[in-house]
Amino acid sequence: MMTNSGLRILLVEDNPADVLLVRTMLREEGLAFELLHAETLTAALARLDSLDFDLVLLDLSLPGSDGLDTYLQLRAQAHLPTIVLSGSDDEALALRAVEAGAQDYLVKGRVQGKVLARAIHYAVERARAERKLREAEERYRTLFEDAPVMYVITHSEDGKEVVIDCNRLFLEALGYERSQVLGRPLSEHYVDPESGVTGDERRILAGDGRVIETLIRTVPEVDAAGRPSGVRVTFLDVTDRKRAEQALRQSESRTRALYDAIPDLIIRIGKDGTYGEMKPPRDFNPLLSAEEVIGKTVFEVLPRDVAGACSRARERAVETGDTQVVEYDLLENGSRRYYEARLVPGEDGDVLAIVRDVTDRKELEAQLWQSQKMEAVGTLAGGIAHDFNNLLTVIGGYSELILMELAPDDSKRADVVEIKKSADRAADLTRQLLAFSRRQVLQPRLLDLNQVVEELTKLLRRLIVENIELKMSLDPSLGRVKADPAQIEQILVNLAVNARDAMPLGGTLTIETGNVDLDERYIKNHPRVEAGRYAMLAVSDTGHGIPKDIQTRIFEPFFTTKPPGSGTGLGLSTVYGIVKQSGGYIWLYSEPGLGTSFKIYLPLVGAAESAAFEREERSDETLRQPSSEHLETILLVEDDEMVRILARRLLGEQGYDVIEARDGAEASSLCQNHPGPIHLMLSDVVLPGQSGPQTADELRCSRPDMKLLYMSGYTENRAVRDMLASDVPFLQKPFSAGGLARKVRKALDG
Repeated sequence: MMTNSGLRILLVEDNPADVLLVRTMLREEGLAFELLHAETLTAALARLDSLDFDLVLLDLSLPGSDGLDTYLQLRAQAHLPTIVLSGSDDEALALRAVEAGAQDYLVKGRVQGKVLARAIHYAVERARAERKLREAEERYRTLFEDAPVMYVITHSEDGKEVVIDCNRLFLEALGYERSQVLGRPLSEHYVDPESGVTGDERRILAGDGRVIETLIRTVPEVDAAGRPSGVRVTFLDVTDRKRAEQALRQSESRTRALYDAIPDLIIRIGKDGTYGEMKPPRDFNPLLSAEEVIGKTVFEVLPRDVAGACSRARERAVETGDTQVVEYDLLENGSRRYYEARLVPGEDGDVLAIVRDVTDRKELEAQLWQSQKMEAVGTLAGGIAHDFNNLLTVIGGYSELILMELAPDDSKRADVVEIKKSADRAADLTRQLLAFSRRQVLQPRLLDLNQVVEELTKLLRRLIVENIELKMSLDPSLGRVKADPAQIEQILVNLAVNARDAMPLGGTLTIETGNVDLDERYIKNHPRVEAGRYAMLAVSDTGHGIPKDIQTRIFEPFFTTKPPGSGTGLGLSTVYGIVKQSGGYIWLYSEPGLGTSFKIYLPLVGAAESAAFEREERSDETLRQPSSEHLETILLVEDDEMVRILARRLLGEQGYDVIEARDGAEASSLCQNHPGPIHLMLSDVVLPGQSGPQTADELRCSRPDMKLLYMSGYTENRAVRDMLASDVPFLQKPFSAGGLARKVRKALDG
């Protein structure tokens, strides 16, 4: 690098006299320079790391290095023009040094100042020329590689143009690596290999089979003798333009085909309000034929209220320039159809009316709205059941305690029994609410629905009257489902009782099973249904049917058409909740006077899931039988004081040592201060501050052998759902004294 004082030269020389000689010779020749000196190769390399130099003068014999290896080490670190100044007149060494890259080889004692200055000048100038050449080649390469067209250079060989170079765009367009293109004839990439390299257009075949349309330009290359030696070829990709031209040519026919395929009624309305051109669609229910409509006004075709709305919308479309939408319904052939008309403003006051039959969409929206309403009612029902469960636990529990203390002939016993019965009925009511709202605790098993139906046949025959015939149509190849058998039985009983009440004069009750595939076509008409394989359970009757206007409400809790005192109105809502919580779907099909059919679809269980579930059930059967010795210590965590006092008393009477806490913090404190073992933690899932599972995780760090039993009257809480998913023992509120005792014993022995 040139400095203000001229060339910056690094002299690598360990002889001070030679250093002085070189410096003197260069000054005498009037050379502008800055000479820096290093006595060893290591020092020279350090100088090269910290400063820029134009040239290196190198002695090959240095302390720690000698011979050509000295130059090779220097050159490995710095690619600078280097002149060797050697005391050895060794022609072979000089030749190897020059071949290795040295600019010159001069022998000390023989070299004169002019020779040295000239050698330095030539070395620097040659290095500059080489640098400029490299820069020019790099610029050319950059232009070549980054050109916005595909660029190929060929060499003529045996009548073929063989590719010797190509740019990046050519490789990217064809999807090849450079090695797959170089050395191969260019014609191999043409769709028509015989077309050569001349002409204006060429079709190129990409590696993935795509055909690229290009415009081609060739420039011949000649050798020193003026003979053709190859060509430079540029390809401009015009594939998109060709496609656009083709699309433009086909636009008229395509537009016409699209116009004919639109499933809507399209009518042009003139500025005078009369119908013009009309395109009747397929599968549409037009009011009138084209002959009866064209030339007439909307008031001559549609009912007056609908015509008025359409006329006003047409006027707004013309005035504002915006599309207007009108929805209306018409009574056609005894059934109501719904339509949506989009009025699109055109030119000169014309309006294009696009009329679509949206009856199916309206029906689906009604189904969706009904489903959302049921979700909201379910959430409310679950919340109410939560509050009742704690109260019913206390009422039922204390009733049991009083009955245990009363003598069989005590006059108060009948009153307490009635209290207990009322509490049990209220508990049944809350269970139905939880079933509807899908917040009850299920105990699913692998079920054969055919077996459940057959085992329940005797009970069903007792439920229905003699003039009702019970028929079975059970598919022997029916797959298994995962469900709670008691809940499936409740579904069958509820539906059978409803069917019986719908056939006061007798009829037929049919229970049917089968394997079904719910495909995309079914899902289209049944929102929120997932495609897949299901087991179908259908219960049908030949009764009076259900009026269409109340079919959307039959699953609502407390909705009933029966007279007062004939039911709670929770039968079908309970069925709905059980089906939904079991991951299934239920649909109603009914016509007044023709009977009713309820179809339930439960997901079939695959082979892998079935095997895993069977292993789990077998492991449950290996639990030890309850022990008669109740000497364990139980940590009871419950925030409801009445429930806590009751549970403590019930457990105490069973012989357990009970430690009670109101929340997680108090439980942690008691656990730390308790000197002996704690065998079981019985905790409500939802507690103030931290949940029962969070408290258990904290306590089991110091008491890993402590077992767990959770209880709750509300399963919608996130902590409850997570706990249920983990298969930890669970006690549903309201619980009885016996139920509590069995659950505690099973948790301790499990």
